[in-house]
Amino acid sequence: MLIRIFLSLVIILIVSGCASLSKSQCQVGDWYSIGKSDGYEGKPAHTQLAEHFKACSEYGINIDRAPYDQGHLEGLVAYCTLPRGVSEGIAGRNYQGVCTGESEVDFQEGFIAGNELFKVRQEIGSLERSIENTQTKIDKNGTAHKDNHRLEAEILLYRGQISQLNIRLGQLQERTRNLVSEGSF
Repeated sequence: MLIRIFLSLVIILIVSGCASLSKSQCQVGDWYSIGKSDGYEGKPAHTQLAEHFKACSEYGINIDRAPYDQGHLEGLVAYCTLPRGVSEGIAGRNYQGVCTGESEVDFQEGFIAGNELFKVRQEIGSLERSIENTQTKIDKNGTAHKDNHRLEAEILLYRGQISQLNIRLGQLQERTRNLVSEGSF
C-alpha cells in the first residue's frame, strides 16, 4: 500500500513538474517577457509555444502569440552572439538552430570553439578517473603484486595523454580568447 502511495506521489510530481508555466504565469500573461526569456535561453519558439499552450490551456487561458514572438526575437538577439556561443559550447549544451543569418555564423563559430574546450576537459576528466581507478587497483593489490608494473605503466600513459590534452586545452583557450576579443567591437 505504501509503495502505491509513494509511486502515485512520484508520478504526480513528475507530471506537475513538466508544465512550462505555472497558473499564475499564465494568468499574468506577460507573453513578451516569457518570449524574451525563451529566446535568451536559445529555446525554439515553436516548441516553447506548444509547451506554454499546453500548460495554460489546462487553466483555460489562451496565449498571446504576437508579444511572445516579439520578445522571443529580442531574446535571440542577446543569445545569438559569438560570446554566448562560446559559453553554451563550454557548458556542453546543445544548439537548437534558433539563430539566423550573420548572427548564426557568429554563434556557431563561438559554439564550436567552446564545445571543443568542453570535449577536451571531458577527456581529461575521464583520464583522471582512470588514473584514480588504476591507483585503487594498485593499492588493493599490495606492493609486491605481479600486475603492479603494468598498472603503473598505464598510469604513466594516462598522465602523458593528460599532458598532451592540457597543451591542446591551452591552445584552445588562447584561440577562444582571441576569437571573443576579435568579435567584441
